[in-house]
Amino acid sequence: MTACLLPLQEVTSPEEFKKVFIGALQAHHAVYKAFGFVHQDLSLANIMFYRESRSEEAFGALCDWDSPRVHHQPGRKHTGPVAPTMDDIVGNVIAVNSSLYELIVHPTWHVENRVYPLATGTAPFVALDLLDTSTATGPQHLYLYRHDLESFFYILVWFASTFKPQDKRIGTIREWLKKDVREVRRKKSSAIRAMYPITKMVDRGSVVYREALKPWIDELLINLIEPTVKKHEDIRGAVAAQTFLSDTFKSSELSSKKTIASVSKAVYDMVVAREEIMTFQNFMRCLGEEVKDDQ
Repeated sequence: MTACLLPLQEVTSPEEFKKVFIGALQAHHAVYKAFGFVHQDLSLANIMFYRESRSEEAFGALCDWDSPRVHHQPGRKHTGPVAPTMDDIVGNVIAVNSSLYELIVHPTWHVENRVYPLATGTAPFVALDLLDTSTATGPQHLYLYRHDLESFFYILVWFASTFKPQDKRIGTIREWLKKDVREVRRKKSSAIRAMYPITKMVDRGSVVYREALKPWIDELLINLIEPTVKKHEDIRGAVAAQTFLSDTFKSSELSSKKTIASVSKAVYDMVVAREEIMTFQNFMRCLGEEVKDDQ
């Protein structure tokens, strides 16, 4: 008999939720490793689970793969997952944070074929840098694997903050339910950088689930989420500063290649450092799960 998928509010204990959550993370990573898919639309609604008929043991599942993005090289037959290169990511960072995107020419990265559109995900669960709408009419952010991981964090916070086990109901975080995505970004960013608002949100939740999940949230917030957000803001500032200098470069008739090279050099190491923070291995270790570096 086919197992019936159940929504998250049907979990019966914090331990069962943890098993389901980790299972969903592992399933997500397995799909990425095997096929190069990033989900791009994670929310509470598409993390589900089933119970094995004999043991009643719960297993997490990830649903609604309706808008996945495949990482692959343009113009080449897809033979396996190929994530964007660091040059791709650096070029994209410059493009979405400055007026220099018209000057960018890179052999493996072009505005017309490598910039992925903003995900259709519900704004409360979308990674912060994807909520930056300042470039809505220009190039958009590359959608990266780490963006899905950041969505898992927001799902965890939302569940811990609003789940009512006695009613089997998941509530809402009103601060993150805004029509203007820029306001959602501002609310989430300030909550992460101050940290206390996240703690205050979680303190509203069920005592038993709060006590079980708060250590996870604290570990992720301190070690992954806040450092990633800070690096992103630092990178934006560095690009802005270099863009200002690029105006001087152009007025002195230096080539566009030198302009881009100068900006890239200024931010390259910062982008590399940011991308090394939010990995599957680091995320799982924050949850107390040991994984091999090649997983």
